[in-house]
This record gives sequence, C-alpha cells and structure tokens, in this order.
Amino acid sequence: MAYFDGCSKKTASHLLAREINLTPGLLFVHRFAIETSTGCFFSLRPTGYRPAQKRLSPRQLQILFSYLGEP
Repeated sequence: MAYFDGCSKKTASHLLAREINLTPGLLFVHRFAIETSTGCFFSLRPTGYRPAQKRLSPRQLQILFSYLGEP
C-alpha cells in the first residue's frame, strides 16, 4: 500500500503485482541483467518469491526498492 497510497489493499496488491511483472529483470533475471559484486543477480524469483504471496521478505523488499525506489 506504500506505493499506491489511497488504494484499497486489494487494489494496491494487484497494482504492485502488475508492476513487478512489467518491470524488466525484477521477477526473473533476463539476459541483460547486471551482475552484482557477489556474482548474483538481483531478481525476486531466486529469493523464493511467489506471485500469490502477501508479505515480502527483507531481501525481497531490498530488491523491490532497488528497482522501484523506496515509497
């Protein structure tokens, strides 16, 4: 809800899921992904992210913020 102030929880959840799916590299590593200093790629899927989950882990939030900025 932090990204979509003024929306209902259901709408905010839907809009965030849409944003995750439409942001290149956020959900899956793509061929143009930038390698980090640890040799890993920043994307949600390797962290165990599932589209239906309602809460994000601290690592998943960190990745989300790196792509979308902090709300």
